[in-house]
Amino acid sequence: MIIDCIKQMLGEELAGQVEKALMGKGKDGADVDLVVGNDGSYISTETFEQEKTKSAANEKLVTDIVASIKDYGGSGDIKD
Repeated sequence: MIIDCIKQMLGEELAGQVEKALMGKGKDGADVDLVVGNDGSYISTETFEQEKTKSAANEKLVTDIVASIKDYGGSGDIKD
């Protein structure tokens, strides 16, 4: 499957050739989907922002845990 924005960029003829070339080339003979990955159509902007927020929260948690360990006399290094 080729999404509409790619069809617009490539034109109908070239998009048709690409789509035909991708048929059956995926895992277990499935068709390969061609998408634009950075315009919010593949992964919604909302989902991306949620994951980004979760990542930042997890990073802060790790930093806080290391700081707590150091406060109690540890090195903060997980290898110790």
